[in-house]
Amino acid sequence: MRRPIIKRKSAAGGPRAQALALLGLPRGASSQEIQDRYREIVRELHPDVLAQKGIPADLRTAAEEMLRSVNAARQVLRRSP
Repeated sequence: MRRPIIKRKSAAGGPRAQALALLGLPRGASSQEIQDRYREIVRELHPDVLAQKGIPADLRTAAEEMLRSVNAARQVLRRSP
């Protein structure tokens, strides 16, 4: 069974907890788990992949916004210990 792309929950705690929640990962996720989940999401939301699948332009635009959020979350996680 596939996990949802992004879980939208309000996460209590700091930026790291919020970034992990955005990626749908538990608080104790390892760097490898973070990297694997990030790559999984990027493969699903990449504009070229969506275009090849025939996804309409308006949905691709929404996916690009989600991808920006995922990239921001990854940057937060890369900077935090």
